[in-house]
Amino acid sequence: MKVLSTACPRCLTPLDIPLRDSMRANTCPVCEARVITHVFPALLRPARLAPRRDTAALTDESTCFNHAAKRAVAVCDDCGRFVCNLCDVPVSGTAGHQCVACFEQSLKREVGPDLSTSRTHMDEVALTVAAMGALIFYFAPVTLPVVCWLILRYWREPQSVVPRSRWRFVVAGLLVLVQLAEVGSLIAAFTFLNSITK
Repeated sequence: MKVLSTACPRCLTPLDIPLRDSMRANTCPVCEARVITHVFPALLRPARLAPRRDTAALTDESTCFNHAAKRAVAVCDDCGRFVCNLCDVPVSGTAGHQCVACFEQSLKREVGPDLSTSRTHMDEVALTVAAMGALIFYFAPVTLPVVCWLILRYWREPQSVVPRSRWRFVVAGLLVLVQLAEVGSLIAAFTFLNSITK
């Protein structure tokens, strides 16, 4: 029979109450106080055995590189070592796995978009440079090729960890077209004035 070990709330006498009687009022044998215990329902349920993935390896199974007695559950994608459930580091965003050593190395190198904690939004950079060229016309010869390169280079790159639209690139491209039209109209005006003065 399962017994609940508790204490009397008045005199702190240790009490052993059977679990089946725990929800009823019991009496302390010393001070005769009424003791009612409330048991979490999961304690009364029979325990279910959950299958463990990190159990000991059998003779014909692969074992962890770091723990020779544990069964391997994955293979590191970088170095190919077998790893147990404890040593397995799931790589976020993919179905890949890494061992602890390779994960630490990737943190030192800061490789992969899944390990980065911040990112420069190149669409905002392109829009800012395009707006600067539109506002200050003298910067246009420099900003036009820079904005075109940013749009072509980073159009397919993920701009953020969360989904993000490319409308800033589109607006920057439209500003570039407006600036090109302005430059073209100025060149045409100067050419026309030159032809008139001659």
